[in-house]
Amino acid sequence: MKSQQKKRSGAVLIMLVLILVSILALGVSSITVSVGATMSRITVSYANRAYYLAESGVEYAKAARLVASSALPAGVYTVDGGDQIELTTVVVSNGVRVVSIGVVNPGARMEMRRKITFIVYNPGENEVVPVGFDFDNDGEFDDDTWNLDGLKKADIVETGPSGGEPALDLMGTVGSIQLNWQNKPELDLANAWNSNGQLLGYEVQMKVSPFDTGNEQAFSHHYMLGISFRLYPDISRSYGISFFRSRLLTANGKPESSPDWLPAELEPLRGTNVYLVLWYINDSQFDLINYTALDSSSGMVWINEGVSELKDYSTMLLKLDEKFAANGDRENHISAFLQNTAVYPNWDSADDIRWSGDAAVFPAAVQWDYPVTQNNIDSRLTSINFAIDRPSEIAVHVYYDLSGANKKFFDDFAMKVDGFETPTGDGDQIQY
Repeated sequence: MKSQQKKRSGAVLIMLVLILVSILALGVSSITVSVGATMSRITVSYANRAYYLAESGVEYAKAARLVASSALPAGVYTVDGGDQIELTTVVVSNGVRVVSIGVVNPGARMEMRRKITFIVYNPGENEVVPVGFDFDNDGEFDDDTWNLDGLKKADIVETGPSGGEPALDLMGTVGSIQLNWQNKPELDLANAWNSNGQLLGYEVQMKVSPFDTGNEQAFSHHYMLGISFRLYPDISRSYGISFFRSRLLTANGKPESSPDWLPAELEPLRGTNVYLVLWYINDSQFDLINYTALDSSSGMVWINEGVSELKDYSTMLLKLDEKFAANGDRENHISAFLQNTAVYPNWDSADDIRWSGDAAVFPAAVQWDYPVTQNNIDSRLTSINFAIDRPSEIAVHVYYDLSGANKKFFDDFAMKVDGFETPTGDGDQIQY
């Protein structure tokens, strides 16, 4: 009996030891997993910090080169907290190559380093994309550069309504012309995207004339004319910036109903004013991002019997800066510039193009009203998969009253892209 009791006690003791060993193993495993997860998060955090430090070094080098084109910033720079930026600058034939290394916890066991190599090219005008409505000046619309969508016809005309200017006439009520860059090496936006650290930013400008005679023959009681951008995959999903006006009454005082294309979000803006509107569309979903009314002080409108009319060939300039936010997500920073033809007349040649940095032509960005800002930030459509999707990206859109010809005109289209370089020249910058 005593022998059997001893055997049972020994078995229980062995089981207890096995259980304790199992519990200990589970505890050690849990601690290992927990420590591993924590270390993984710390490593990712340090890697991100090192990358942003490297980016800061690049921005410092670029800023120094803007102040003095001969500057060669280099050295080790210590920031708050002890992290460092190591800069090396080497002169190359067409600019400088900047190597920027971000260092987190320098010299410590958990040191993290990230490197960016950036070429800042010598100043030049070659980041202007060679595109327009009639860029080769042969008097014909460049239909190999633009895809007509929903409109009847596109022509370069010189008529009375166009003011005798060679201008683009788009026939139709609703539609667009979309940039066809994909098979044209001279318009390679994917290369610009890749060369600019896989961020696609640009400036696009165009002059617009809605041709309103101010009487019952006017076809522009309602119009929304402008530039669509971030087309993914087409104009059904994009942003847009437009000159907009929708009258409630005709010149004879008769009620004017809304056109079929008018989104409900724009109904409160109907009346006698001309607006600049910034919007987003996803199929049938329309979102008015911001707007501002244009008054006579802008020099872009004139008052006819109490109704604001947009002056012929007023200029809109869209500026899109794509950036990484602090959390690593992409953001579109969207601003606009406007000018009238008294200050910025129609071009005699492409040499007359001016951009947002020309304070004499564009002294300040548009002050949007709702909300009040000069910089609209939105991240619904970015260029994250641009090289794969290869969308048209840019279009000129038309929302109008009637489809007759010679009623609405567009001119002086130009586009300047960050990182763009012509096949025979050097671009702005490259990151790899």
